[in-house]
Formats: sequence, C-alpha cells, structure tokens
Amino acid sequence: MKTLYILKCLFIFGIVLFFSVSAFAQYYEFRPVENFGGKTQLADFLSREMIYPEEAIQEKIEGTVVIQCLVDKTGKVSDVAISRSVSDALDKEAIRLFRFLLWEPAQLRGNPIDSQTMLEVEFSLKKYMRHIKKQGSRQDAWPELPADTSFHIYKSTQLKNPPRPVYSQSGMKFGDFVQQNMVYPATALKQSISGTVEVFFVVETSGRVSNIKLLKSVSGGCNEEAIRLLKLLKWKPGIHNDMAVRTEMVLQISFSLTDYQQMRYVPPSNNNQF
Repeated sequence: MKTLYILKCLFIFGIVLFFSVSAFAQYYEFRPVENFGGKTQLADFLSREMIYPEEAIQEKIEGTVVIQCLVDKTGKVSDVAISRSVSDALDKEAIRLFRFLLWEPAQLRGNPIDSQTMLEVEFSLKKYMRHIKKQGSRQDAWPELPADTSFHIYKSTQLKNPPRPVYSQSGMKFGDFVQQNMVYPATALKQSISGTVEVFFVVETSGRVSNIKLLKSVSGGCNEEAIRLLKLLKWKPGIHNDMAVRTEMVLQISFSLTDYQQMRYVPPSNNNQF
C-alpha cells in the first residue's frame, strides 16, 4: 500500500511539473519578426518580383544579399542596412524588393516588441532563368498607367478608383470566378469542414498581389485553397492622382458543403462590389 501511495504521489507530481514547465515556457516564449505570409509567401514573392540586373547577368554575378533592419512593435521598419553586399546592382535590387514587404513584429510573452531581423535575398542565375522560362519575363500588367514609386500603401476606402479584379469573361463576378475555379480541399470535404477564410493582401501597381496574410483561418486545406484562388485573380490596380498605387485589400472566401458531398460557394456580402 505504501509503495502504491508513493507511485501515486510521483504520478501527480509529474503531471503538476509538466503543466508548470509548459506554462513557464509559454510565458517566456519569444516569437521572432516575420514577413506577412511567412517564408513560403516570401520565397514566392521574391522569385516572382525579382528583376535580375542586366549588368549582373552579363557579368554572371551571383550571391546572397543580406539586409538587416529594426522592426518596432507596430511593424514599422527603420535602420535598414546591408550587412552582406554582393554588388552595387544586386544590392540595389535587394533593397527594392525589401521595400515591398510588410512585417509582423516580434513577440515576447504574447506582447509585441521592437526587434532586429534580417532578410536574405538570393540571386541565382540558374533559378532566375528557370523562372523566366516558366513564367515569362516580368511585365507590369498595366504599363499604360504611370506608377507611384513612393511605396506608400493606400486603403481601398481612400481611393475613388480602388483595385478591381479583371475576369476572363464579360459580366463575371467574384462568386462566379470562385465557383469555376475552387477545388474543395479533400480533407475539408472528408471531414465536412466549412467556414470563411479572410485574407489581407496588397494589390501592387503592377496588378499583382503581395503580402498575403491570413486574418481568419479554416482548417482542412481551406486556407491554402483560398490563397491559391487569390493568386489566380488578375487585378487592375488602384488609381490616385492618375497613377497606379499600392492598395491594401481584405477578401473573404467561403467554403460551404450542401447535399452530402456537393459543394457550393456562398459569396459573403462585403464581396458584392467585385
């Protein structure tokens, strides 16, 4: 009986210790600075937006430029500097790409804090040429519009002419586009998962999207499908003072199941403007 009592006490002590350590680790948890969308979206953005300088191509210059900066607790960036240089041309392109990015501040114990971070921009001729061959040369979707080069981001409500999706068929609306292109995730279908994914993004002056960030998630692969659909869309950029400008947007994509395994898209009311 005494042995059983000791074992029971040790078991209870172990449980208390486990939860105490877990709570302590969570309390002191540090989350570093991260770009909107994380590493996956960053890699896609860099490969899609990079313009390899012609002189660097001719001279076959490659390497990784490292940029360091301070991101304060509001996400504002300062003290930008190159900590590893490759060449003037590649350094300049790395800084240009860096200026497009938005950042989530670091957190300590769940509270945002100021923190240093670094961005590595790899310049590889092999990778660049492979991307160009696959996607074609990088061209702005709306070259007829002069572009604002200040990198300022407007809210769509600030513009008389906010960004608009450009569809392949006349008269198409956002709900029609999603119905035609959505592939309901297999896991969500199998587990009867439904819900609305909410996504923040920036429509660039080129009409392409950047800084994709999930504001509201749905499991079962719905998040990934919503982002895929967003990337399929082509946009006419927002216009201000007769110039194409960067504009922040929020989009909702709803996943709904009816009639057993029949899927149906239900457009949320605030997407009616599309």
